[in-house]
Amino acid sequence: LILAIPLRAQTDFTEIDQIAKSVNYYPTAQLPERITAHCETDLEKVRALYAWMTEHISYDWDLYHDIEKRVLPYRDKDKMIQYILRNRKAICSGYAALFKLY
Repeated sequence: LILAIPLRAQTDFTEIDQIAKSVNYYPTAQLPERITAHCETDLEKVRALYAWMTEHISYDWDLYHDIEKRVLPYRDKDKMIQYILRNRKAICSGYAALFKLY
C-alpha cells in the first residue's frame, strides 16, 4: 500500500524574492529581520535570505584563487562575516557562514 501525501509547500517565490532583494544593504544585526519581515513560514524566510544574499553578495573570485589572501579574513567566523559584509563578496564557506548566522 502506497500513500500519496500532497505537499503544499509554496513554489512561487516571486513576491518574496522581489521584497527581499529590495531590502537595502546595511551590515547591521537587524538585517536578517528586515529581510524576513514579510515572511510567514520558515521556508519563506530561507528563500528570502537566499534571494537577498544572491542579490547583494557576489562571488569573490580573487579570494577564491589566492589561498594566501583567503587565510586572513577566513581565519575565524567573526572576521569572515565582517569581511563579507564590508566587501559584499564571499566564497562558498562565506555564503554558508552568513546564511547560518542569519
